[in-house]
Amino acid sequence: MTRNRTCRAYCFEPDPANAAALRSTLTDYEDRYTLIELAVTPEPATSVRFVPQGRYGHAAADGEDFVELPAIGVVDALQNVLEREGRIDLMKIDTEGSELDLLAALRSDPVMAKVGSVVYEDNRGHTRWARSGGRSR
Repeated sequence: MTRNRTCRAYCFEPDPANAAALRSTLTDYEDRYTLIELAVTPEPATSVRFVPQGRYGHAAADGEDFVELPAIGVVDALQNVLEREGRIDLMKIDTEGSELDLLAALRSDPVMAKVGSVVYEDNRGHTRWARSGGRSR
C-alpha cells in the first residue's frame, strides 16, 4: 500500500486479536482497506471452529480447544469484493493450512475470470504464484 496510492485491500481475518493488530498496522490507510472479520472457507459456511494462536491461528482439528467464529465461503467472499471493485488484480491467501482447499474450491468457478493473480503458501510452506485459471509458477 506504500508503493501504490490507488490500491485497495480487502482483508478477511476471523481472529479478533489479529484483526486489532491489522487495524493498528494499517492506521494510515483507513480509506484504502476494508477489514471483514470472517473466516473464509472452501464451501459456504456461517461459522468455523477456530484455534486462536496469534498469527498461527487455524481451523480446529478434532480434539483441539476452539472458539466458534463467523465465516463466509470463498466464492461468496470474492463475489462481494467484485461487486464493489469489478476486478481483483492480486489475491493473497494465507490461511495457515487451508490455502489449497480454497484454491480447489475456486479452480473452476467463473469468479476467477476477474482475478488476475493469486499468491499462496503451499503445503510445504513455499510461496507460490498462480494466474487466474490455476496455472502455478
